Amino acid sequence: KEGQDNPFLEMIASDPAFGLKKEELESILDPRRFTGRAPQQVEEFLEEELYPALEPYRDKLNLKSQVRV
Repeated sequence: KEGQDNPFLEMIASDPAFGLKKEELESILDPRRFTGRAPQQVEEFLEEELYPALEPYRDKLNLKSQVRV
């Protein structure tokens, strides 16, 4: 059925064989837990690679710019 919520977590939480509450499942499946070092790697790339590569061209554009991730 289109447009309806997926009952998967509720089904698992209501099954005593799993022994988990819905809140525990949501915590386990939180996508932020699976990003690893990506945020730090982005910062390192910006500071060590991108910003230094753009520096020689800063005065050519006469613009203020900001890269936000």
